[in-house]
Amino acid sequence: MGAAALGNVLVQARQAGLVGPDLAAMRGLLRATQPIRRYEPRGDPGEWDVTAAGWPPPEPFGTMAGMTMPSQFRSVVDAQLRAAEARGAFQNLPGSGKPIPGLMDPDDPMWWIKGFIKREKVPTAAMLPPSLAMRREIEKLPETLARLRSEKAVRDHVEDLNTRIRRWIQIPVGPQVPLRPVDVDEVVGAWRAARTPAPAPPSATAPARPVRSPRRTWWRRTRRA
Repeated sequence: MGAAALGNVLVQARQAGLVGPDLAAMRGLLRATQPIRRYEPRGDPGEWDVTAAGWPPPEPFGTMAGMTMPSQFRSVVDAQLRAAEARGAFQNLPGSGKPIPGLMDPDDPMWWIKGFIKREKVPTAAMLPPSLAMRREIEKLPETLARLRSEKAVRDHVEDLNTRIRRWIQIPVGPQVPLRPVDVDEVVGAWRAARTPAPAPPSATAPARPVRSPRRTWWRRTRRA
């Protein structure tokens, strides 16, 4: 069992009163029940001593100027960087030659959430509390159902919405807004009416033109005379 798992077990045992509350009692129980194996660093011990001397850093989450890296690690990292540079991995990167966004802005603990929303173009509807999201879903129900092709799909969609509304009414979470299940038959009727084509308006009949008697030509009049 790993050290982290053993530590969790000991903390739970102390909370349950199965082991003494002091650290010495927990360490004694660990020595009596678990084989202890000691791991020593390999390589030049002096480099590890230098690294250990620089830990912890002078300031929490501050610069790492006081820390060093063993030479075998530095060589691996440098080799990876040189190989990436030879491949051109650092050329034409987005933001090259531009200031880091938000570098001089005031400290904001929500900066990564705001950046994720802006970068991934997360719709604001996805961030609404459940009650407000369902309220908006009801308002857009005609527009949503207009894209469905069958009555069964319409009923299934409305039933799913009603199930979520009833679950929220039982255990309301977030802003308290008036919500009630939607009338399925009423919604289906409105969906049918929207899909039924409107009757064509009656065509206006043109008024009958008066029939004019044919005019007699001049040569007919002369011959008859």
